[in-house]
Amino acid sequence: MAGAEDLGAPGDDLDAFVRARMESAHVPGLSLAIIRDGQLLHATGFGFADLAQQRAMRAETLINVGSVTKTATCIAVMQLWERRKFPLDGDVNAYLPFPVRNATYPDAPVTFRQLLTHTSSIADGPAYEKSYACGDSHVPLGQWLRDYLTVDGTLYDPQHNFHPWKPGMQFEYSNVAYGLLGHLVETLSGMSYSDYMLNRVFAPLGMSHSRILLAGMDPQSHATPYTFATNDGDVATMQLRDRAWIPPERLDGVQVPHCLYSWATPPDGLARTSAVELSRMLRVFMNRGEIDGQRVLQSRTITQILSDQHVPFAAAQKNPHVQGLTWRQYKGLGLGAVWGHTGGDPGISALAVFRPRDRRGAVILMNIDGGAITAAEIARRVLAQ
Repeated sequence: MAGAEDLGAPGDDLDAFVRARMESAHVPGLSLAIIRDGQLLHATGFGFADLAQQRAMRAETLINVGSVTKTATCIAVMQLWERRKFPLDGDVNAYLPFPVRNATYPDAPVTFRQLLTHTSSIADGPAYEKSYACGDSHVPLGQWLRDYLTVDGTLYDPQHNFHPWKPGMQFEYSNVAYGLLGHLVETLSGMSYSDYMLNRVFAPLGMSHSRILLAGMDPQSHATPYTFATNDGDVATMQLRDRAWIPPERLDGVQVPHCLYSWATPPDGLARTSAVELSRMLRVFMNRGEIDGQRVLQSRTITQILSDQHVPFAAAQKNPHVQGLTWRQYKGLGLGAVWGHTGGDPGISALAVFRPRDRRGAVILMNIDGGAITAAEIARRVLAQ
């Protein structure tokens, strides 16, 4: 593994632990940020952001962080809530240029709170996954959502785009719901989602290199996503594979690079940020909405976000978690309430966690898919120190 760039190392034992977990899980590169008492204690990179170039992964290396993006989208939504642009239990149709209704329950409104807690009954149908493609999406967010959610839309499929239960009556994780939240940010602010995030979220947070779009970004600042392929894998049909990559003759234990990609609904998973900069967003939630004297959200808003929303889980779901607005409480990561969010997409795994009690937290970003267990092991070790 390549060396690390440190901001105050907490000890060789943790480094050795991380490297061992990376080796066993075939992780090319990992970036880690550790927060103690609400301040960044340590930030480092391990391994490689790009294997072919032998480019080191650093704490400042950008990577798409998957669904951890939803926590940033939550900030945008709740900033507008603070400005009294909408009530949390308000019908989103009052703020959209097209209607959103589950056709099975045409009189049941879809609300902001439902979108934020995955109880809206909006499902991730086949059209969602089919929208993944190399480069930036060229379909405007609002147009794609109109096509997906309205009865006359070209992507409308009532059996797959909506669940069979009434909005508000059950929890079911929904990426498209967060795409709709992002579009509501657009209609309420008059700005594109990307511009709002750059100017109203990332800039006040001091996340000066974070972004949504690939356009204008130096590719060398971004980690290459990888999937570890064994001889059982069909590399030729692998989704989003980098077409410039030439497969070796033997595919047993090969890191397959992906292109830098996006999809139709960036608000659910396309923040491109680093461990260092994402740790700043984490600190806002740990420090009651403020960082370095800059207030991003009101203290009462943080309380609202980090409160049990009492969502109705399906009877078949084992060990239901405590669901806040976007954030959830994770079990098995140490003593006390630990709030967090995971992220996973082709070639990437991400985890951001924090414990309000002692304001400890961690950001773990990897350029490999399927790394949830590895990330949780590292987070557990960090929070225990």
